Amino acid sequence: MSPQKAWPVLLRFLAGGVVIICLIVATTTQPVARGVASEIIVAVQKLGRKIEALMQGTGQVEPDSQEALLAAAKRAVFRNPRDAQAQGTLGCLYEDMGDFDKALAAYQAALEQAPEADHTRWRLAAMLAGQGKYDEAALQYQILVDRNPDEPFGHNKLGIAYKELGQYTRAVKHYRTAIELDPEYADPHCNLAVVHSIEGHFTEAYAEYDAALELDPSDPMTHNNLGYLLYKDQRFEEAVCSYLEAIRLDPGLYLARINLGMTYHHLERYDEAIIEYKVASDLDPLDPWPHKNMGLVYVALDDVDAAITCFSEALRLDPGMANMHHNLAMLYKQQGAYYAAIAEYREAVKLEPADHLLSSDFGYLLWITERYPEALEVLETSVMINPEYMNSRCNLGLVCYELGDLDRAVSECLAAIELGEASGESHANLGRCYLAEGDEAAAREMFKAALELSSPGEWAYDTAESGLALLDEAPAE
Repeated sequence: MSPQKAWPVLLRFLAGGVVIICLIVATTTQPVARGVASEIIVAVQKLGRKIEALMQGTGQVEPDSQEALLAAAKRAVFRNPRDAQAQGTLGCLYEDMGDFDKALAAYQAALEQAPEADHTRWRLAAMLAGQGKYDEAALQYQILVDRNPDEPFGHNKLGIAYKELGQYTRAVKHYRTAIELDPEYADPHCNLAVVHSIEGHFTEAYAEYDAALELDPSDPMTHNNLGYLLYKDQRFEEAVCSYLEAIRLDPGLYLARINLGMTYHHLERYDEAIIEYKVASDLDPLDPWPHKNMGLVYVALDDVDAAITCFSEALRLDPGMANMHHNLAMLYKQQGAYYAAIAEYREAVKLEPADHLLSSDFGYLLWITERYPEALEVLETSVMINPEYMNSRCNLGLVCYELGDLDRAVSECLAAIELGEASGESHANLGRCYLAEGDEAAAREMFKAALELSSPGEWAYDTAESGLALLDEAPAE
């Protein structure tokens, strides 16, 4: 998404000689362009007169708070529900208060009465985009573009909506139209670069970032986005320079701090990565991502306790992060805290029941802790989701052996061997199955293969070593 800047519109309401100011903030990619700005100014002037007349007509005390303004707007709508200006005002106030459902209803009511009120439609489109409803935002921006085909701002915003919807061809078309209409407009160059980057067209992306920075070298988000392209292109030291420039221009730029931390992590500059993540957390204390990323740094440093603390904090902020439960489960398993690990796996599987990798790992832990019936259920689900995943088939074979189903254990282990790289565990388990069936020659072959595919101390190696010792002790016939 293109860099987001907030532009303030001050609404001055004169009532009884007192100046009342309501700050309404709209999210755009740049100050509204020529024609749009003039329309908004006219609308604001009309709005001021509307509220002034309302206040004088009712004899109320001048509103000095958002709640009072809201009450005044509601009274205006109550007196005349077909008043498009009053409905639009009500929508702005609801939006500013975060009551987006009521804001949507008010904006729609305003546009039903005055479909030509572009200032209201701009606000509605921006609100929908801010809520991630890009399909609905695109419809509104398309209407605005159709009504104002020579307005570059509208084409840029419509391009952003299409980009978020994954409709890159349409996005590129509107970005280029915005550039043709206003060659000095930097934002569509930056947004076009983002699409090129997503599509893997790095040369074209670099060219657009160069154009954007030539037009506006002081835009921190463009430097941040360029840094991300350099990171994807594995030009990590250059990426660091771009992120540092973004931070120099805007020390509070959250994304640049996160991205710089990721790049430092990749470069194994772990202390610097942790510093950036801590700054990012201070900038946005409610975002779990700095804690998640910091936890990964501590994993790289083999500081399991610190990693657990970070992942737990990330989950406190967002309990719905299945990968954080998975990370905690693996760390608890590493510590031998199996009960805690099982609890985390269960939460992760609840959140991501279709993740065959997660289910396979969980089933393996259940096998380790001898919870065979539950392990069977979990691993059968994993195999059903993806029968081509080698580890699930291998783990299912281990469980089937413990439950005495030797035929299925052999079948699953053979399937695992056919699917991927040779597995010491599959061969060791096959050795156990063949030994139990009395096929000592096949068992010996599998145990020898398991020794070659594993290392001392691993389950496969120790099992194969014990199996061969047992075979060597057997009396010759």
